[in-house]
Amino acid sequence: MIIWSRWDPSAGLYDYFETEDRPGINDDLPVPRLPAATELGVPSTEAGRALPSGAVHIGSGEFLVGLAATPAGVDKLSAVPSLSELDGWSLVIGAVSGVFVGWVLWRCA
Repeated sequence: MIIWSRWDPSAGLYDYFETEDRPGINDDLPVPRLPAATELGVPSTEAGRALPSGAVHIGSGEFLVGLAATPAGVDKLSAVPSLSELDGWSLVIGAVSGVFVGWVLWRCA
């Protein structure tokens, strides 16, 4: 059995889950791509893996136990999408918003 911990920001605690799957000997999980670590390390919301289907909730606590799972609603290792993951409209809206904010700041100066 494997224990997974998933951060619940609304409660300020980790939810603990258990799965029956157990990796075999020398059957390591893939190494996640992590952002550059700070002096404190990498947050679990950035380093987690997807919680396997069939995981059973077994409790909650203050500390991460076992493997880190991404928070509910986060599909990827990073909660912030890269530019390649954004659709065209998101890029257009972001660019127009940036130009507008720059124009407002320029006019107020």
